[in-house]
Amino acid sequence: MFRASYSIEKLFIAYDNDEGGNKAASELAEKLQVELPQLQIYRVQFPEGVDANEYALKVKPAQQSLERLLRQAKPMNNA
Repeated sequence: MFRASYSIEKLFIAYDNDEGGNKAASELAEKLQVELPQLQIYRVQFPEGVDANEYALKVKPAQQSLERLLRQAKPMNNA
């Protein structure tokens, strides 16, 4: 399913932090772990009910706030 000729080491899943986004993130992480077991998968945790665009618009400066979320992303596997 996920075949690539280049090397990806880390992947950040930044879906909405709601029921649908959390379910989709878990399902994607499971598929990726099977297809690319060496991949390090992280879940970006936006505040509940807030998506990436809304967060960037509300929390200033946007670049620094998004960088902080990436640094705080939680591992979803043991790669």
